[in-house]
Amino acid sequence: MLWLAGGCAARPAQVVSDRLTIVVPGVFGDFGAYDGLVSAVAKDGGTAEVFTWGAGKAAFFQNFSDKSTHTEAELRLASRLTLLPKRVKEIRLIGHSAGCGVVLGALANTERHVQTVILLAPSVSPGYDLRSAMRHVGMMHVFHSDRDTLFLNWRTSKFGTYDRIKTPAAGFGGFVLGKPISNSPSRLVQHPYQDGWKSDGNDGRHMGTLAKRFVEKVLLPLLDEHDDPR
Repeated sequence: MLWLAGGCAARPAQVVSDRLTIVVPGVFGDFGAYDGLVSAVAKDGGTAEVFTWGAGKAAFFQNFSDKSTHTEAELRLASRLTLLPKRVKEIRLIGHSAGCGVVLGALANTERHVQTVILLAPSVSPGYDLRSAMRHVGMMHVFHSDRDTLFLNWRTSKFGTYDRIKTPAAGFGGFVLGKPISNSPSRLVQHPYQDGWKSDGNDGRHMGTLAKRFVEKVLLPLLDEHDDPR
């Protein structure tokens, strides 16, 4: 089933089932590049929801680093999670690019347990403090690629990451972990780009992880892992 939070008629609303996956796109919002990801997740069972955020396409540039835009999106997603009915037993979040920043900010502002989080090409800084976001997360998977040179190396170094730091982003070289992020470090797994993924449609560039075959072969098995419920 498909559901769009944000008002795009392209993805019809459905009743949310007891298994919900929320996809949070990057600064350009929901468009055709996300079709493969959303359709694959929807076929995996439960409800697939696209969370739209930020300024419209005509003013998308402020979505890169405008703090008030980010805060509004993070709190709105946090509220969405908090207010989900108790019958929703399994929650999975997938963020892409700047959408990963929205996911992390939302997780820090909700008490709702999320079973699995997948961050694709996150445009936050490598030193972003993940501790608050990890409090109520079962597993977090981070996909980064040193082939994402235009968006997550050059652009973020010149203009800044989601959290407004001029540096190559975590989606380029992974997160640099300082203090322990949780009492179980194994709950965070970082996945650098692998050459073998190219045959699955993932070329390592900014949209590579959205390829439907890659989603089906690599991401869906991670979504279907279950943590110890709390």
